Amino acid sequence: MLSTSVPQTVNGDVRIPFRRNGRLVELTFEHAFAVAHYLWSKGRFEQAAQVFDVLSVIPGRGPKASIFLAHCRVMLADYAGCSGLLHRELDDEQFATTASTLHEAFVMWKCGFYVEAKQGLRAVVEEQTTLPSVPLILAELLGKVGNWTRPPQLLTLALRRDRPNGAVAQIAKRMLPDVKRRAEEQVRRRTKRATGTGRVMSHNGRDRQA
Repeated sequence: MLSTSVPQTVNGDVRIPFRRNGRLVELTFEHAFAVAHYLWSKGRFEQAAQVFDVLSVIPGRGPKASIFLAHCRVMLADYAGCSGLLHRELDDEQFATTASTLHEAFVMWKCGFYVEAKQGLRAVVEEQTTLPSVPLILAELLGKVGNWTRPPQLLTLALRRDRPNGAVAQIAKRMLPDVKRRAEEQVRRRTKRATGTGRVMSHNGRDRQA
């Protein structure tokens, strides 16, 4: 899926032309973002980057697409491109060291150091309440490493921090039911394992360790 021309505004709504399977289609910002996020979540970073690149230059949408684009660039080993993009979009005056923290977290992710990546992303989630993309990205990382108890809270944050029916909010809302189910299942499994070491009654009526 490649952009064929510059985005157009139709009745106040941004329309982004893409050529898909030889056919020209026009998508809203939110629809195009959902497509890019799907590609990103499947590890198809080159294709996702093409769409996020188009979305990142549309005014009035904040840096949500640029943050995903920066992550794509790291995953494609374009470290300088990631750093430059983040520092342009997240200036130090407003966002302090957020650009550097995100860049380091993304590099740790690329290298497989997920604990360090989680720490960096968590710091940004706690410090910056106007970046809905970051809790969404952290929720994805935690799910990737098999931790489902925290993502429901992160998706709720992403939903609340985006504008109503915004691109990130719509994705978070769609993901929440499945992620909540996974979280509940994980809690049940952990509880079952913990209670499995309790005491049970033996055949002669005396309790013993299970």
